[in-house]
Amino acid sequence: MASQPLKQESYLPQAIPVDKPATLPKKQRVPDRNAAVRTRDKVSVLGSLLLVTVFVLFIISRYATIMVNNYHIENMQSSIKEQASLNASIQAQVTELASPTRILAYAENVLKMVPATPVQVGANNH
Repeated sequence: MASQPLKQESYLPQAIPVDKPATLPKKQRVPDRNAAVRTRDKVSVLGSLLLVTVFVLFIISRYATIMVNNYHIENMQSSIKEQASLNASIQAQVTELASPTRILAYAENVLKMVPATPVQVGANNH
């Protein structure tokens, strides 16, 4: 056997060449079986939140509609009370102006009319 020269091994760190950066070996990703379940859970939570939000907005809009209708009802009720008061006042004037005594007095005094026969107001003449 031929003798080979012995290599001297150096325990000093070797310089890393600049043109080739040091990279760590990539780990192989193991598919996460729970990822699909977590994604489905996230989607269901977001769907539930969306559904609750729509429901709350629906309730708020119905409440607003009720409040607006209540306001209109109160306005109508006050308008009806005012109109009833005005109607009572006008009915009292009609009753006063339609009394036979007043009409006879107006005809005799203002219009200077004279009855053809003696008139008794309030009695039936048959």
